[in-house]
Amino acid sequence: MAARPGYAGLDNSLYKGQPGRFTRLGCLLALLATLLLAACGDPSPTPAPTPSTLVQDSSKIDTALRDLLVSYQSGGIEAARNYAKDTGLLDGQDRVRFGLILTGPAAAPAITGQVQKMGGEVYSSADEQLAVAVDLGKLTAYFNPSDKRNFLQELASFKEVKELKLLLAPPLAGPALAPPVAPNAALNQGVALIGADRWQKAGFNGQNIRVGIIDGGFAGYRGYLGGALPPASQVQLESYLPGNSEGSENHGVAVAEIVHSLAPQANLILAPIEDEIGFSRAVQFFIDKKVQIIQISLGWGGIFPGDGTGKMDEMLDKARQAGILPVVSTGNYGQSHYMATFNPDANGFEQFGSNKITLKLSAEATSAWVSLRWEEPWNAPQTNLDLYLLDSAQRPVASSRNEQGEGFSKPPTELAPFRAQPGQTYYIQVKWANPAKSLPSANLRFHLFAYNATLEESTAESSLATPADARGALSVGATNWQNDKLEPYSSRGPTLDNRAKPDLVGPSDVNGSVFNQPFEGTSASAPQVSGAAALVWSAAPEMTADQVASYLQRNAFDLGAAGPDPLYGFGRVKLGSEEAAREGLPGLLGPVANGAPFSDDFSAADSGLPNNKLAFYATPGATGQGYRVVARPGELNWNSYLGHSFEEFRASVTIQPEAISPALFYGLIFWQQGPDDYYTWLVSQQRYAVFKHSGSSWTALSDWSQEAALPVSGPVSLSLEATTGYLRLSLGGKIIQTLTFKSGTNLAPPGQLGGKFGFGAGLFGLEQTPANENDPVVTFQNLLITPLSTR
Repeated sequence: MAARPGYAGLDNSLYKGQPGRFTRLGCLLALLATLLLAACGDPSPTPAPTPSTLVQDSSKIDTALRDLLVSYQSGGIEAARNYAKDTGLLDGQDRVRFGLILTGPAAAPAITGQVQKMGGEVYSSADEQLAVAVDLGKLTAYFNPSDKRNFLQELASFKEVKELKLLLAPPLAGPALAPPVAPNAALNQGVALIGADRWQKAGFNGQNIRVGIIDGGFAGYRGYLGGALPPASQVQLESYLPGNSEGSENHGVAVAEIVHSLAPQANLILAPIEDEIGFSRAVQFFIDKKVQIIQISLGWGGIFPGDGTGKMDEMLDKARQAGILPVVSTGNYGQSHYMATFNPDANGFEQFGSNKITLKLSAEATSAWVSLRWEEPWNAPQTNLDLYLLDSAQRPVASSRNEQGEGFSKPPTELAPFRAQPGQTYYIQVKWANPAKSLPSANLRFHLFAYNATLEESTAESSLATPADARGALSVGATNWQNDKLEPYSSRGPTLDNRAKPDLVGPSDVNGSVFNQPFEGTSASAPQVSGAAALVWSAAPEMTADQVASYLQRNAFDLGAAGPDPLYGFGRVKLGSEEAAREGLPGLLGPVANGAPFSDDFSAADSGLPNNKLAFYATPGATGQGYRVVARPGELNWNSYLGHSFEEFRASVTIQPEAISPALFYGLIFWQQGPDDYYTWLVSQQRYAVFKHSGSSWTALSDWSQEAALPVSGPVSLSLEATTGYLRLSLGGKIIQTLTFKSGTNLAPPGQLGGKFGFGAGLFGLEQTPANENDPVVTFQNLLITPLSTR
């Protein structure tokens, strides 16, 4: 296969007077071109999966994988091994690991069989994603004489395979941390700052709440059980690492400790992962286990769409739809992200300034990477950009040169992992691979992300990591616990589809038992929110994920500009009154006004109610002015406003029954969605009840009960608060009952919230009679409806 124009690397004219500087890179790329030329041959005879003879087959292979074989061609097995180690491709068993993206889940069995036939192993999978491991020696030695393809080309030749890609270990949303020390009683300062200590003393400790924690590792967690972590009976390990291990990182233990410090009785399920495939499997497991909260302190920067799409985001959306609250750190890329409009020079290199085609990077750890993403459709980019990394002497260190556009299948991103020297300076270059062509867009915006490194110029805006961009995620940034100032490393939005993030911020730089230094990063902030959410849910187990999120946002300590803002979201997580928590859901979801009130003094006969002989407006200005409803024997005579509909609301009205009769009943009609579909609160002398009418059936939400405060005669002042979570009934300003909706009971939440409002009256009796002047009348006066929101 001939190399595509512009593929062969850097333009030599840029390096005149510097002979030999790019000799090694040139040799590698030349060898790679030789491998690509060998990619064309007779199709494989294997009947399934289906081989392809498309010339783009090798373009499916990430260049980091192709360069592995280039290293082998130029330096043998040890050169290949060193390269694989430096780029993170090699595991501890001398196996090369990478991912396959298939055309769909149905292709997985056939491709898995083919990988095994070729000597490899599919060690993990999720739908159309496969994780492959193959012995380095087998991979480099593989050659199919019938089609002259190497191992990678053989896999790429199958039509069911869309992409061979790097599997990047989950970047932990916290800086490099010190070794563990013996567990102690160190205090997470967030407990008092958030108000969790008050809730714990009031008896709310996260009891019966399950929190799933996805992280890169939980090494040594058993040594913390019963101390920094809950006792063994409250902790479960569900590993997605080879050998079901707990991992070599203890980052997840520090995260779990923060959750436990806030919600000491919550049950924790620890799920160590090593890539996005394990992430998807862990989320599905938590959905199946019906956990309430998924805690995630991980963040991939720049290698996924960033607009709420992509597999990981879809899985978190799925979890949210299943009633789970995913809490996700925004990432620590605030000082490791650069954004600009692409501005190439004559040779295709991005100009980071006047006569400047490099961007300086300072490494902070031995394992690092740089990613490039540009804003074009993820599945159909038109521009082909390449990414290069140079050392302090401007010698090539790493690169990513995948093909995009022109019918190629790769998304608009490049990833270059490398082994770094901490404190060393490196330089980034972005090159347009097709400078002979005109750019599809004059305003092409691109992003650079660096992990375990900082950039000399950075852009905090749009530095959000994935999966914090998921629509279903409650995304959390970091503030310093001592002063509530936003940490400069804290990633933020907007997302690439222009949604504001973070949703909340949480305290960071807090003490713990796992590290011998304070735990900082958005890794420490997100579990503060997860722990607070567990407390809220334990106070009102019937709450939904949306209601818990709403509570946390409404009670957050406002920071920055008034109201939600791009830096702090709704503010720093903070729990409200523990007294309100004792009331359960109604106390926690105290509603707020949400729109203009609607009032009716019934002085005008055109306010929206029917006006006929069974329900009519009293004469304007007359004594008893109001809306009068005739009570009919054996039926509920009701009417509702034609032009008004209310979702959550508070309604107050004064009612004057004309007659004193144990047969008379009257009340309010609400959430009326059809002639036979409505709710009603009815009063009869000193009794009351709440019903739902659907079709021809009545369901008692609260059957007839005695209430001595109801007057036998004279006016009755009723107030109804109707929300997505509860109904609250008040008489003369005094609450007489709160009905909390709960799935699977008569008090099941409304299937569709909202509807019309009105009034009704009737007489208990089996026989209906023609209307006559002796039928009693009930007068409704001084209606006030205030729209509310608890969400």
